[in-house]
Amino acid sequence: MKKKKAVKKKPSPLTMKKSPKKPSKKTSKAKSTSTKRTTKKFKDFHVEGQEAFYCCDGSVFYCLEDLRNALADMPNDVYAYHVTDKKNDFQSWISVVFKSKKIAEEIAKIKTPAELQNKLKRYL
Repeated sequence: MKKKKAVKKKPSPLTMKKSPKKPSKKTSKAKSTSTKRTTKKFKDFHVEGQEAFYCCDGSVFYCLEDLRNALADMPNDVYAYHVTDKKNDFQSWISVVFKSKKIAEEIAKIKTPAELQNKLKRYL
């Protein structure tokens, strides 16, 4: 008598179970979004030339600290020129030049120079 060879049937795609993924050997640590990390990132961040903020009164800001310091003496009409219901030039500058959507989103809600100055202190 001949022995029958066992024939392996291929499972159909509907009955196949996915094998669990093996954890990768490289472990990545979650990045902290603490203020300290942000502070170091922006404290020494200075821009030049076209990336600087040119204020309507002739002032030029090369970093967030320049802006923060200028806000202390900035007249309301100068601030109102850059921040209206339809635009916020400071928010746009921070978003584009410093590439920080987080700070830009927080600044979008601010309506006075004093509030903006206090918010920027957190990041410097």
